[in-house]
Amino acid sequence: MSTYTNVVPVAWPRMRELLAGWAEVFAGRSSPAAFRERFCPGARLPSADLPLALAPPGYLDEIGWRPGAAWLPADALRRSPAHAALSASGLADMTTYLLLSAIKHFAAVAMDWRGDAAQDIIGAGERRAAIIDMKNRIHFLEAVFEATYHWPPDGWIHYSYTRLPGCDRMLAALLERLFLATRGLPGLRVLPRGNTWLAVNAHLIQGYLLPGEVGALARRLEALGAPAAAVTDGHFEPFVRQVGLVAGAGYGLVAMQDFS
Repeated sequence: MSTYTNVVPVAWPRMRELLAGWAEVFAGRSSPAAFRERFCPGARLPSADLPLALAPPGYLDEIGWRPGAAWLPADALRRSPAHAALSASGLADMTTYLLLSAIKHFAAVAMDWRGDAAQDIIGAGERRAAIIDMKNRIHFLEAVFEATYHWPPDGWIHYSYTRLPGCDRMLAALLERLFLATRGLPGLRVLPRGNTWLAVNAHLIQGYLLPGEVGALARRLEALGAPAAAVTDGHFEPFVRQVGLVAGAGYGLVAMQDFS
């Protein structure tokens, strides 16, 4: 089994609009079907099987999501009994798929990688927009983290990541927010622990960065240089260049696992 990873630029005003609509669903003021029609019409989704009420009253308060919020610690979902019930029912898998599809259709940006932002196409889908489109884990992370493979009896096959001594702490934090399951969103499936990477098929949003954080990541990646090149599988240099272009255009980034 393998995972397929895409890191997608997103237009942040559209991402905010999408997240506001998503919160309306979990507040009970809109339906999954209405969300689908607004943000990903025509997409092949399981939303017809989703109940009108996805979560009990007070779910957003329980996880700490506020109107206008742009990010959420994944641990807030891990601590939530209401979210645990959503996951146990299987609904979190379907809501994750729905939100993934909405991001691809409504907020993802296909950039002209020569740097001409005027050629950007919003709502282009993850394959066209991705700055990383690769199979399995991202090896250049091992310039900053020690990766350990786990195959426990419960079947949760994954890698755990521990910061290397002396690493750039801010760079490590940015990479954790983008790749290593430390950020979540309402209704999303989350891995049991942070600083992990699933090693089997799944639809997941591993993390995301706001536009200002993308700029900080671009600056710190350039300084990483040789250590990453020593462990890379050919993706590091293009990633650094393209993150710089995304930062210059003022976009955010979303990392998703989307098996095929």
